[in-house]
Amino acid sequence: MLIASLFMLVPFADLGVGASVVNAVAVSSRSDAEMRVARAVVRKAMKVLSLSALSLLAVGGAVSLGGLWSRLLNVPLTPGFQQWIPTLAILPFALALPLSVGNRILIGAGANHTATVIGVLGPVGSLAVTAILIQADVDPLVYSVGPSTGVLISSALAYFLGTKRLNWPLWERGFGLPRVTLRGAAVPMFIISIAVPLGVQLQRYFVSNLASSDLAQYALAAQLYFPCYSVISNGSISLWPIFASDRRAAAEAWTKAFGLMASIGILAFAGYVLFAPLLANVVSGGKIHVGTGLLVAFGALLLVMAAHQPAGMFLTWDAALRIQALCSVFALALIACISLVTVPVFGTPSAVWATVIGVGLAQLVPGIALVLRHIRKDARREISHSL
Repeated sequence: MLIASLFMLVPFADLGVGASVVNAVAVSSRSDAEMRVARAVVRKAMKVLSLSALSLLAVGGAVSLGGLWSRLLNVPLTPGFQQWIPTLAILPFALALPLSVGNRILIGAGANHTATVIGVLGPVGSLAVTAILIQADVDPLVYSVGPSTGVLISSALAYFLGTKRLNWPLWERGFGLPRVTLRGAAVPMFIISIAVPLGVQLQRYFVSNLASSDLAQYALAAQLYFPCYSVISNGSISLWPIFASDRRAAAEAWTKAFGLMASIGILAFAGYVLFAPLLANVVSGGKIHVGTGLLVAFGALLLVMAAHQPAGMFLTWDAALRIQALCSVFALALIACISLVTVPVFGTPSAVWATVIGVGLAQLVPGIALVLRHIRKDARREISHSL
C-alpha cells in the first residue's frame, strides 16, 4: 500500500495548468477565435504535463538505479527487479498526466457530472488490474501498480470523451493556432494545490506532536470529515465554468450559489454532529468515542469550506487566482500560529478550530469581499454604458 500510494504524494504534478484549460474551454463556444485559443491552451498544457511526467519518471528511475527505494521507504526490497517496482508503480500515473487535461476539458464544458462518473471508474479499473495480476501469479509487490493504472484508465477515458464532446481530434497538429501562455493561471493554482493538502498535514502534525488527547479520536473524526468535504468540493466545481463563461452575468448566479452552498454547509454541520458519533461507533467497533468538541469543530470546518466554494470558483481569472494564492499562504500561516498557541492548552479540537479561523479570515471573508467588489464594478460599468 505504501508503494501503491506513492503517486498520491505529488498532487501538484499537474503544475496548476488545469486552471488555464478550464477557463479557456468555458469560453470556447463564444467564437471560432476563442475555440482556437482553447485548443492552443490544451496543446500547451499537454506539452507541459508531458515534461512533468518525464521529470517524474527520471527521478524515479534514478532512485531505482541507485537502489535507494528501500532506504527512502523503509521497505525491504531486494536488489534487481524489486528496486524498480516503485518506479513501475509511478509509470501509469506519469502516463496519465498529459491525458488528465480531458478531465479539465469536461469541467470547462459544463460536464462535471461526466468527469465525476469517470473518476469513480478509476478504482474499478484498479480492482480489475489487481485481479489480473493475482491470476498471473506475479510478485505481490507488483500489485502496487493497480491504483495508478486505475488513474491512467480514467484519465484516458476522460480525454477521449472530452475531445469528442468538443469535436476535437485526438491528435491535432498545431498549425495556425495562436501562441498562449499558461503562467498567469497555472502558477497561482500550483501554489493553491500545494497549500490545500499542506493545511491538512499541518493540522495532523500539530495534533500528533502537541495535543495531549488521544490521536485516534482525531484520525477517526477526520476520516468521517473528508468524504463529506469531497462531496461539497466536487459538486461546487460545476460552478467554475458557469462563472467563467460570462462573469458579467454571474452576479445573480453567484448570489444564489452562495446561498445554496451556505445552506448545504449548515446541513452538513448539523448532519456531521448528529450522525458522526453513530458512524464512529460502527467504524471503530465501539472502541473509540469522539468528543463533542471535536465533532463541532469539524462540522464548523465543513460549513466554512462550503461557504467559501462559490467565491473560490468565481475568482478564477489570472489576477484573482494570484490573490487566492496569497490568501491560501496567509491561511497556512494563521493555522500554524494559532495551533502553536492553542493546541498545547486546549488539545485536539483547537487544531481544527485553527483551520476554521484560518480559512474563514484569510479565504472566506476576502473571497466574498472581492466578489462583491467585482460585482459592484460591473454594475457601475453597465450604468455608465447605458448613460
